[in-house]
Amino acid sequence: MKKILWLTSWFPNLTDPLTGDFIERHALSASLYNDIYIIHVLKDYLQKTPGNLFINKKKHNAHCASLVIYYKTTFKKIKWLETIYSNYLFIRYFISALKSYIQKNGKPDCIHVHIALKAGVVALIAKWMYKIPYVVSEQWTGLCPEAKPNLDGKSFLFRWLWKLVMRNAADYSAVSRYLGDAIRSRFALKPFFVIPNVVNTDVFYPSPHSKDQFQFIHVSTLNYQKNPQQIFQAISVLRQKSNLSFKVLVFGEPSDSLRQLATRLDIAKYVELKGTCPQKTLSQYMRQCNALILYSRFETFGCVIIEANACGLPVIVSDIPVLHENVQQGITGIFVPLDNPEALADQMLSVLKGDHQFDSDGIVELTRKKYDFSVVGKQWDELYDHTLRNK
Repeated sequence: MKKILWLTSWFPNLTDPLTGDFIERHALSASLYNDIYIIHVLKDYLQKTPGNLFINKKKHNAHCASLVIYYKTTFKKIKWLETIYSNYLFIRYFISALKSYIQKNGKPDCIHVHIALKAGVVALIAKWMYKIPYVVSEQWTGLCPEAKPNLDGKSFLFRWLWKLVMRNAADYSAVSRYLGDAIRSRFALKPFFVIPNVVNTDVFYPSPHSKDQFQFIHVSTLNYQKNPQQIFQAISVLRQKSNLSFKVLVFGEPSDSLRQLATRLDIAKYVELKGTCPQKTLSQYMRQCNALILYSRFETFGCVIIEANACGLPVIVSDIPVLHENVQQGITGIFVPLDNPEALADQMLSVLKGDHQFDSDGIVELTRKKYDFSVVGKQWDELYDHTLRNK
C-alpha cells in the first residue's frame, strides 16, 4: 500500500463536526487501497478545547488515521496582529506535525491537499523541503464564477497563494467536470481527474416499509446558495394548487428571516424545521420520505442528491449544468428551471400525484455503481499511481 499524507483545509472537528465531512468520507474510501494519514490544523474560535493547544488523534480504520490540532491566539483586541500571529501558528503547527509524521513513518509517497488554502501552502513547503509531490482536490464553490462569495472577492495575497499552490501541484481532481472546467479556465491548468463524492451505503439505504404520509425532504445550510426562500414560495403555491396531504422536512439552521417568511406565507402546517443532525439520524428521516428537493443557485456537486438516491428517493433539482452530471432526467430525478417557484411547485405536485414512475431499486443500483466507497477509492488509487509515474 502507498503512504498518502492528507493535508486538509476543511475536516470535521470539535467546533464543527459537519465541516468537510465529505472529505472524511473520501479518506475512508481512499483507505481501501492506500494508507491514509490526515493532518488538519485550525484555530479554535469557539473556545471548545482546553488550553492554548489541543491535539486530537483518531483511528478511523486499519488504514486511516487523523490528527487534528486546535490552537488559540492571544491578540484578540488587535485584529491585524491577531491575523498575522494566527497564520504563523497555523503554519508552525502544520509543519511540526508534518515533520513528526516523516520522522515516524518516513516520507509519504505523495501528499494530498483537500481545498487549496490554507493547507496547500504547507504542501508547497513540503515539496521544496522534501521533494514530495502533491495533488490538489477541490470542492469549494467559490471557484465557480457565479458563486457568491467567490475567489474574486478575496484579497490579492489570497488569490496569489491559491494560484501558486495550484500551479505547483503534480495533479488535480475536482468533484465534477463543471468545477474542473472552472478551475482550468481560472488557472490555465493541465487536464484534471473528476472524482465524485461518495455515499456511505451502510448508512444511506432504502427502506422496505411503505410511507404513511407523502413527505419531501430538503437538506442544506439554508443560505443564499441553497435558495430556501424559493422552495418556501413553491410550497405556498403548491398548497394553493392542491388539497393533497404532504409535508416538507427541512434540515439545516434557519435564519430568523427564513422563519418569518414561513409565517408570512402561512406554510407552517406543511413545513417542519428539523435543524441539523448526524448522518445516521438524517438517513432515518430520509427513508421516511418520498423525494428530495435541492433548488440551489450554484453547486460543485450536491452530496445530498446521491444520499437521497442511495435511499431510493428521486430528486427534484434546479436545472443548472453541474447537476446534470449526477442526475438523470426521469430516471433518478427531475430538473426545474431556476428562479421559478411556480415551476417547482408544478413538479412537486406531479411527483405528489404519482405522474412520474420512478424505479426505486434502479435508482439505488445506479447510485451504488457510481458513488460507493470501493468505486471512488479505486479512482483515488489511480490518481496516486498517475502522480507517482510522472513525478
